[in-house]
Amino acid sequence: MKKWFMTVVLMAIMLCLSGCTKRELEDRYFPLAVEVHKEEEGYRIEYALPNMGEETGQKKGGEEESEQEEKDTKEESAVGKTIEEAAKAYAAYVDKYIDSGHTKAIILGPEMLEDANTRKEMLTYFESHTSFARSISVFVYDDEGEESLVTKTASSIDSLGTYLQDLIKNNPDKKGVGTTLGDLLNFWHNNEEEVTIPQVHLKKDKPVADGEVVFISSP
Repeated sequence: MKKWFMTVVLMAIMLCLSGCTKRELEDRYFPLAVEVHKEEEGYRIEYALPNMGEETGQKKGGEEESEQEEKDTKEESAVGKTIEEAAKAYAAYVDKYIDSGHTKAIILGPEMLEDANTRKEMLTYFESHTSFARSISVFVYDDEGEESLVTKTASSIDSLGTYLQDLIKNNPDKKGVGTTLGDLLNFWHNNEEEVTIPQVHLKKDKPVADGEVVFISSP
């Protein structure tokens, strides 16, 4: 009798945990890419949100969500005096928690690497938020004051982060190795001389990694 009772209790706990996990997933967005640019007002951050069913087995906003609603979510951005403030501003107007644990690519404007203070702001933010894995690929994209890469590819690329990562993985010239967040942090902390970051451009509405930015440490 006691053994049977314990079995029932364990099953109830497992069901509860399973239900909680499912609810937690439904309450989160999992951006596969995050893009950061520096502007006159501060920093602009934008997330590339995938079709939830493809990446996590869940539906984003339910089956009835319109295509326009999905598109709007993908293209929204926010600005703040710091990257932290911009991220909080973005989080304030989306209906779910932004979970960066599945992020595959960080996209930086070239201005993010131009001076020591901006670099420190950017690297401190990503290092302090441990949900960003050190293995995340890093790219440079110059929007030239126009639309971001996330916005420009919203209708042509379903999973921008995965697409960018595959550009490096499947490029024989790159030998499957790109620059990661960990590489940038090592460059910063160890005062390394230089680091090379793949540069992305758009061709026919799709990104191509056809250049490099060689970033040399300040003397």
